[in-house]
Amino acid sequence: MANQNHIKYRSDIDGFRALAVLSVLVFHFNNSWLPGGYLGVDVFFVISGYLITSIIKKQLAQGRFSFKVFYTRRIKRILPLLFLVLLVTLIPAVLILLPEQYENFIRSLRYAMQFRANRAFTGSDYFDVFTEEKPLLHLWSLAIEEQFYFIWPLVLFITFFLTKKFKNQGYILFLLAVLGILLSTVLAEISIKNHPDDSYYLLQNRAAELLVGCALALNPYQIKDNWKKGLGVVGTIVLVSCFIFYSAATPMPGIFALIPTIGAAFFILDNNIDSPYKRLFTNPMARMIGLWSFSLYLWHWPVLALSRYVFQDTELPLWWLGVSAVVILLLSVSSYYLVENPVRKTKLGFISSVILIFAIPYGAITLIYTYAHKSVESSELHIDINKTRWFADTEGCHGKFLNDCAVGDKTATTRYLLVGDSHAMHLSGMMDEIGKKEGIKIDIIASPACPMLFAGSNIRTKHPECEFANIYLENNYDQYDAVLWSQYYLTPLSSKDNTIPDYLDKFRNTLEIVSNKVPVIVFSDVGDLGYHTVRYERIKRLGLSVNIDIDETRNREIQKLNQALKEMVQTLDNASYIDITPYVDHLLNDGQLIYYDSDHLNPYGSREIGKLFIQDQTLKLSQ
Repeated sequence: MANQNHIKYRSDIDGFRALAVLSVLVFHFNNSWLPGGYLGVDVFFVISGYLITSIIKKQLAQGRFSFKVFYTRRIKRILPLLFLVLLVTLIPAVLILLPEQYENFIRSLRYAMQFRANRAFTGSDYFDVFTEEKPLLHLWSLAIEEQFYFIWPLVLFITFFLTKKFKNQGYILFLLAVLGILLSTVLAEISIKNHPDDSYYLLQNRAAELLVGCALALNPYQIKDNWKKGLGVVGTIVLVSCFIFYSAATPMPGIFALIPTIGAAFFILDNNIDSPYKRLFTNPMARMIGLWSFSLYLWHWPVLALSRYVFQDTELPLWWLGVSAVVILLLSVSSYYLVENPVRKTKLGFISSVILIFAIPYGAITLIYTYAHKSVESSELHIDINKTRWFADTEGCHGKFLNDCAVGDKTATTRYLLVGDSHAMHLSGMMDEIGKKEGIKIDIIASPACPMLFAGSNIRTKHPECEFANIYLENNYDQYDAVLWSQYYLTPLSSKDNTIPDYLDKFRNTLEIVSNKVPVIVFSDVGDLGYHTVRYERIKRLGLSVNIDIDETRNREIQKLNQALKEMVQTLDNASYIDITPYVDHLLNDGQLIYYDSDHLNPYGSREIGKLFIQDQTLKLSQ
């Protein structure tokens, strides 16, 4: 009876799973080792689409398909291990993640339990360095499959019965899958152009890869064994070539995703498991890794992401990669034999599965993360909120423009304007202290990674708010009693995304234009410590000792640039330069936690600098 609910076992597909998961692991351990290794996820999509559709097709033909049975099997197959991984990952996340990262983690955790983890990561580049520290990022692909399982079985079921009397039903079902592939690919190409940071994670863009497997399962055409063998070899070569030659720069998904997925489909099409090349996939070791593949995939990323968070580096030491590999393997093998496999074989029905495998773990994890975080934040691990962020939410306008962007004495008639990027925003506490002491209202207009120039400069930035900030400066600077500048000046000189030819010359021209009408004050930039100070403090409070290699190159570049800025400002009339580095150094030497990360002051540090500043000099200009 059990065989009637299954399709014939293919040992080569288990070995193929091994290839897929190992490619992903190698890529995530170090993406330079196998630049296209992330395509292993796309291989999983093809395998999943093929197997699920093959099972449904067989059961529909025999008149035995049941949605209740189908979803019971999916619950028992996916959720036990998923909830275990979420629970185990939650424990270190509660302990080491700072409030902002913890909030993002909990959001992704909630979304994962609701089968929409992919939606938690839209708006972020999958290949960005910051995403490598998100412990649940990899669950976007699981969410894609889960969402597909809600839609495709119903579509296939309805289409099957609507076409039941047609002699060419098989061709119609196959055409349905092919049309779905074409539509999804078109949507993906449009999405890449219009919403590049969302396209990678969306079901409608990824459906084509699952549907390639579905189309293969629904294929009504007879293909000779020799052709299958040839296509299987070609498909394997194409897929492995994509692993090697694709990279983070390859536009994905869309047309480029079809090449490796069709290659994977050709491999599956060749059901001659005795073919010489298939022996690479049917050997016991490959099949065993294939059986562990789901566990390996779910466990590997949290281990690596949390390690990168602790070490503050995307490239982990080789010795730690070795430790991580052992931990991942132990977690994966033990959870496969103790949780994944046993639960899958239980006789639980649909209602029992929903209650025991979904509802109870969902509620338990919700209670745990709610109360565990409160307990940690009331313990010695807690760090004052004014030291765990880099500016207060209500201070100034950073990347968004409100009616009130002012700090300091908001009733004062003397009005200054501070412009720049995040290194302007992190002075908001300092400006507030000075403004209240000296009777100055200070507007802060800033945008992330935004050079503040308007002297005929072409500013390239991925933040559209930057253009607005520059327009505001150009149109309103003469309405203020003084204009202040603070920026991470090194950004436009070193970042490919923001490179501006002759930046310093254009900056000088902008200062000259403004200083012809109103006084200009340029603040020095703060040094780059080379590590996330608050994160390091949290790890230290846990009793963990982490050696962080600090590269002083960037800090030396900032010091040289500060000197160049000082000399440049001194050549301008009606312009002055204020060096705040002595205050920063004084507080650091006293052991004060005044940075949020490596180069942004926290609100506490910003205010402390403001207090030191007003003790021996003034910002207010003589009337």
